[in-house]
Amino acid sequence: MARFLAAWFPDWSVTAAGYRPTEPVAVITGGQVVACSAAARREGVQVGQRRREAKRHSPLVVILDDEPQRDITSFEPVVAALTLAVPPLEVTMPGPGPLTHPTPRHSDPE
Repeated sequence: MARFLAAWFPDWSVTAAGYRPTEPVAVITGGQVVACSAAARREGVQVGQRRREAKRHSPLVVILDDEPQRDITSFEPVVAALTLAVPPLEVTMPGPGPLTHPTPRHSDPE
């Protein structure tokens, strides 16, 4: 039986771009917010909003284009560190997602 470890790194696209959760940042693709920082959420920015609406809620929000390759590249060191503790891993996408680790099921001692 395989066990699963789900690791979640909130707002990974914001972190990968070098911003902190305290900075209002929104990542946009196709004119819509696909990720945003905690600071942007506090100002009313939400995933799914149009760019214009995000700017209305947070006039100083930094708008970034979605760059999946940046997210993947910056996530590789995280996976390397986790692999030291829990090999092997299967990453479905950078940031959120299940990390698969097959482990034997231990029976309870009698």
